[in-house]
Amino acid sequence: MMGDRMKKKQIIFLVFINVIFIAFIFLKNPLKKALKDETKYSEEYITVRLIGEVKLEGDYNIPKTWQLGDLIDLIGLTEEADISTINRKEPLEENKIYEIKKKIIVDSKKININSCSYQDLKSLPGIGDAYASRIIEYRNNTRFNSIEDIMKVQGIGVSIYEKIKDFITV
Repeated sequence: MMGDRMKKKQIIFLVFINVIFIAFIFLKNPLKKALKDETKYSEEYITVRLIGEVKLEGDYNIPKTWQLGDLIDLIGLTEEADISTINRKEPLEENKIYEIKKKIIVDSKKININSCSYQDLKSLPGIGDAYASRIIEYRNNTRFNSIEDIMKVQGIGVSIYEKIKDFITV
């Protein structure tokens, strides 16, 4: 009777081992499949530096697929950040420095684009060295008759005009 019981246990054990072996073969090594699936979802990371009007400047190791807006959402901006100059859809590049600029607070006094200085022009939102130089070059040849005339300057279109129209006069 003890021998029969032992044989039943051996048979059950062998059947159990065979079931596991067959399952292993049909599932094609589930451990290998699990590791393969995990690598499918792992992302490559890049390092970028975020400076300027952000809550915490520094180097960030982030997924390669992120855009500037994703990083800004994670870190946060200061109250002085000029969001009009941020391209949230900009793809991030390895070892690149991204600077969030400060809002330019223009005096309540408007800038006369026919007579203002180079520095005055550069204080306008969206106007840097190149545009300031082009505006001065343009006005040396042709007087601005209206603020809309600034769109006659090479490179200055509706989007820049919309940013500066409240700060300029002729």
